[in-house]
Amino acid sequence: MIRIFFFVFFILFPALVLVISPLDMSEASDVFVLFDTTGFEQHIKDAVSGAKMFINLLDTNDRVGLAALTDNLSVSIALGKLNNGALMASLDNLTSSGSCSKNLHLAISDTIKYLSSINPPYSTLTLVVISGKSCKEEAFNTEIIDNLIETLNKKQIKVYGIGMVRNNPAVELAAETGGLFIPVAEKESYTSNAVILYEALRSPDLIPFQRGKFIVDESIYEVTIVGEKITKNSKLFLANPDGKKYLDNESPEFISWHSYNKYDIIRITNPQPGPWTLQFVTGTQNRAYVNSSFKIMSYFDAPYVPVNGKIVFDAWLKMDNLYVKDPDILKSMEFTMLSSKKDEAETETDLRVEKNGNLRGVFRPSEEGLYRIMLNASSKTLTRGKSFVVMAEKELNTASRTIKRKQKKELTFTEAVVVFLSVNLIFLTAAWGYLRKDDIKVYLNLLSHTFSKISDVQVFIQQLLHRKRQAHKNG
Repeated sequence: MIRIFFFVFFILFPALVLVISPLDMSEASDVFVLFDTTGFEQHIKDAVSGAKMFINLLDTNDRVGLAALTDNLSVSIALGKLNNGALMASLDNLTSSGSCSKNLHLAISDTIKYLSSINPPYSTLTLVVISGKSCKEEAFNTEIIDNLIETLNKKQIKVYGIGMVRNNPAVELAAETGGLFIPVAEKESYTSNAVILYEALRSPDLIPFQRGKFIVDESIYEVTIVGEKITKNSKLFLANPDGKKYLDNESPEFISWHSYNKYDIIRITNPQPGPWTLQFVTGTQNRAYVNSSFKIMSYFDAPYVPVNGKIVFDAWLKMDNLYVKDPDILKSMEFTMLSSKKDEAETETDLRVEKNGNLRGVFRPSEEGLYRIMLNASSKTLTRGKSFVVMAEKELNTASRTIKRKQKKELTFTEAVVVFLSVNLIFLTAAWGYLRKDDIKVYLNLLSHTFSKISDVQVFIQQLLHRKRQAHKNG
């Protein structure tokens, strides 16, 4: 028994650690949007605009799909590349088909069945539910909702949502799958909340964008600008460091420009380094998201946080795939954390530099609501930020207040040994070259399904898969 322990711990476990690093490079994500048209009586155009804005903020390598809940659910567009013109055309054709939603939970169930039938199977999949007002008399079969949660977690599908909260099953599904639901008041704009939904999903990197000005450094190879206009008919002008101006209808191929109500989204590929200007922007929703070789990396996967609780953000810097740990470099930089409740002023605190070169920040929400957290690193030559969105609640067990949870089977010692050896054997086989990297997720999913009734195993396997995806997302 002792020999087995030493073999497992000192040989198989190090093999797992060594192999994880090269496996972090995974494929782009899949995002499937379920749009409920039955809950919009008057403002569906604003919701459609918000959906299009959110989709165009996604990475150009992502695949996006669309289903619409009308009188009869039908899949409009299967998963495809972001530049699929048919997807946007389908959104434009959506019209309101009712004053309140009645069957959203059934539509979600049908959508999951469709996604399960996709061949080849999806990689990293997120279901985004865009919904309006639910009917007052809407009641859920708790067993159906409970089965949905179990299926979503088994397939590693996170649910994000945006809409009105009352009687909305997406609120509970998001909380139970590690996603986040963005609440929208009855007269509030979906378009203005699309940025929050995107930041909640992606935790993107940013550069400062103040008074219409942003500076592109040498490490940046793509910038995506969100510019707020005075009115939806206003025109914005983009100027490069040489002073050359571009308009939405007069821009070269390396600039893509989209307008949604009072917002313009401008994506610049391989931008010229130096100071850029976006003239005539207004408001507080302006953003400059970047893809670059210099990144702030952070692993944070707790979008629901307790009021007055202590939330710790750990982060580190990466440049050209190398971790920045040099004390002299870190001493020459400033590290701060900005936190703000939705539509309120920001509060700034310092990030502490740990002995190992990592950064640490502490956030304590004082009241309920949606918060935006941004970690910042700046030097004389470049500045980078990373944005997170969290929901502070007095009670975190949102779903369990309305759903009776099933007692899950515990993990026995024998089963724990089997799982541990199986996972390490998968990675060890890959390290020796007898297993393709693309097959590793398949075998981990198979292992998860084999022990699907044991909650500990599912959580363990999901964490392995999630960290593999998260490492790719953060570079």
